[in-house]
Amino acid sequence: MRLLHKLLAVASVALFIVSAHAQNTGTVTNHAFALGKGAGKTGYTSLLCGSAQLAVGQSAADPICQTLTGDVTINVSGVTAIGANKVTNSQLATMANSTFKCRNTAGTGNAEDCTSSQVRTLLSLVIGTNVEAWDNDLDCIAALSSTGQIKRTGTGTCSAGAVALADLATGTQDTVIGYFGSTTASATAISNCTGALTYSTSTHTFGCNAAAGTGTVTNVATAGLATGGPITTTGTVTVTAASKSDEQTGSSAVVAVTPSQQQQHDSAAKAWLYATQSAGTYTLQAAYNIAGFSKTGTGAITVTMTTAFASTSYSVVCSPAGIGSLITTTSVSSASVFLLDIRNLSATNIDANVACHVFGRQ
Repeated sequence: MRLLHKLLAVASVALFIVSAHAQNTGTVTNHAFALGKGAGKTGYTSLLCGSAQLAVGQSAADPICQTLTGDVTINVSGVTAIGANKVTNSQLATMANSTFKCRNTAGTGNAEDCTSSQVRTLLSLVIGTNVEAWDNDLDCIAALSSTGQIKRTGTGTCSAGAVALADLATGTQDTVIGYFGSTTASATAISNCTGALTYSTSTHTFGCNAAAGTGTVTNVATAGLATGGPITTTGTVTVTAASKSDEQTGSSAVVAVTPSQQQQHDSAAKAWLYATQSAGTYTLQAAYNIAGFSKTGTGAITVTMTTAFASTSYSVVCSPAGIGSLITTTSVSSASVFLLDIRNLSATNIDANVACHVFGRQ
């Protein structure tokens, strides 16, 4: 029996050696992984990865070597690194509402979630000292759309615009505000003078002129329309008025035009009028140098001028206004009278509003 046990032991060892030798059949590349062939198959295959590559397993095939790409990389020392700008907000740890990422704990360490109060403390911002607490007045200022000085008119109400006199601070009576010898505004007193008020740019004060405001003119020069100078003692400055002939000639540059002669220039109207009518009755609304305006028939008018022309060689220009197209015809009756007819395009007289201007020499 003992002999039988020894024989069985020897046979088992032999079987193990043969089995092990069968599993190790084949070669493995230096620095490579040994890959089994599968259940019941003998031998190995090799998987050699490149520098900094990882063997990635597959469920239905041999593992393969892959180089890490994308957000994370690895070097030959096995150190991984996250690329720049790869961590998104969704990849960060969740944080409480209304908090900020900061470092409130002293010393170097991980980022923390800080409250608004902690952030203000870190930034040395004290409400009421370094920053104003928000209130209704700031809401009002933020809503302003106009420019100018801001004026608070009540709690949460304000306006912007020019500064009114009533908005200025109260001051001392009989003083003025200005820049008196300084770039800063200030108030200074004004002297009560019986004569002229003076101001000194050296002392920057107001004073009074003690001497009377009289004196002697030593030289008066004349030019242009004025003649008679220079006057050193006494004399007369003369300005010659334009005469009727000067106006009609229209060439002088050394005489002055007066209202009484202005209309004598050939460019001026010697008479004009504006008349309206209602149901055939005319009313003279405005006129110059018109003595008479009388209707002699439908659309027929006789106009008499106060100052007559020098001859019957003068021009009358009239413009009617009414329904449809109208025309006027005029004829000179005398040096002071002209006739006016208002007609439609069928040459039938018609009553209508009318304006006339008369040019010529008187």
